[in-house]
Amino acid sequence: MRAKGLILLLAAWLALTLLSVWLVNSATLTILQSALQQSLPQRLADAGINQLGNPVLVEYLKNRIEADLAELQPGVSRPQLKPPLLEPSLVKHCSVRVLRLQGITFALRQSGEHFIQLDWHYNDHHEQLDLTVSCTLDWPRLLISQLLLVLAGLGLISCIPAPLSAQRKTLIERLTRSGLSRRRARHLTRQADHFNPLQWRLSELLTSCTDMPPEEMMGWIDNPRLAYLDSHRLPWFVLGLQRHRDNIEAALAIAEAEPDLILDPADCTAHCHGVAVPLPSTPFFYYYWYAMRRVDHENAGWFTNPHANGSDTSAAEELIALMERHDGHHKAVKDLRDKGLRAKTLDQNRSKVKDEIVNALGEELARDYLFEMARDPRTARYNYRLTLSPERIQLRSEIVGAPVTR
Repeated sequence: MRAKGLILLLAAWLALTLLSVWLVNSATLTILQSALQQSLPQRLADAGINQLGNPVLVEYLKNRIEADLAELQPGVSRPQLKPPLLEPSLVKHCSVRVLRLQGITFALRQSGEHFIQLDWHYNDHHEQLDLTVSCTLDWPRLLISQLLLVLAGLGLISCIPAPLSAQRKTLIERLTRSGLSRRRARHLTRQADHFNPLQWRLSELLTSCTDMPPEEMMGWIDNPRLAYLDSHRLPWFVLGLQRHRDNIEAALAIAEAEPDLILDPADCTAHCHGVAVPLPSTPFFYYYWYAMRRVDHENAGWFTNPHANGSDTSAAEELIALMERHDGHHKAVKDLRDKGLRAKTLDQNRSKVKDEIVNALGEELARDYLFEMARDPRTARYNYRLTLSPERIQLRSEIVGAPVTR
């Protein structure tokens, strides 16, 4: 920022200096021409040059004009110039050369000289005098004055509040509604116009989903950890904010968690992407049973619903062993022993699992942790399995000596 500011200062100084040089030269030339136009024609008439046309006299007058106008200085009156050339200014001095007088050419215009032509009538004759003017500027004063002007201008500009973008105005309004003064809100959002789309989204989330102090919130928006919230992790971060309103660390832990499903029978809890979802005991063990089939690659995890009027005793024994091993509900175990595994029981427990997980995660995030189905072309009944891939499923056990995951 300092380098850019210095470049801006130098560029403005150069531009203003060039403009001042042009303006000073133009103003000096205009004033000098006006002064000479008022004085010289009459002095030439008094000298008789319009009557005699003598080359010697013409050259003599030419030398006199150049001598009289050799060192014109601002604020110094000359008897032959009324009014004086200039008030004290950025011009140090000027000198005049005669190019043409009475039809006689004495010199040619040189580079850097300014041309002046004086016209008048004398005894019905048109008279003309061609001159060139060379001026020397007071460069120290010129450069210092323009530098001071640039500094003053930039200082005034810096005092003018920058126009606010619509997004920044909205952010300031959110911060002021939280009790922050408008001046403090402008200061905290001074870098907001450089936000990327993710940072604008984060500012919206943090102001709407948290009650943290604005200073802390703005610090989190610039935190590199939040910069890695991609399209997959950002929705989980939003869920984390909804569950842990002012605990950004907890919300980030959910966003940064692996997209795994961990089923823990110790407390009948499903951990989905780091979010703990407690389930009722019986639906949990049905969910666990589907997960076991998925992990064991048994028929690729698919299980076909029993016939509507029948039951599956083999699958029922698997569920009974699972529930008894983990102290499942006795009524559910008895029902399986008496009636076997029925399609209605499977449908009810899958529905209860879905309700709990959707309620905890929302429809979109819950989708990967629920069931997918496909019709069995042989029996025309539906197959169900967990959507999540086997390598993303971890099955914990509370049995002493048993492995933690499966």
